Amino acid sequence: MPWMLITCGHCAHTADINAFCSTPIGGKLPKDIYQCPACNCAIQRRMAPATIHPSGWVEPGKITLEPIAARL
Repeated sequence: MPWMLITCGHCAHTADINAFCSTPIGGKLPKDIYQCPACNCAIQRRMAPATIHPSGWVEPGKITLEPIAARL
């Protein structure tokens, strides 16, 4: 049973997250890089640095998804 289903924003293919963590020929992708098994559209998850406020509260950085070149 899949534990987390995600959907490709390019082709709307839905699969378990583990399917998005490998290349079409079965190689593992580096951390924070995902590739759709159907259309091979690849994205990289990037996080901006955290902001530390004078009160000591730490605000997490903004997460962005950027398209990158697909891998075999």
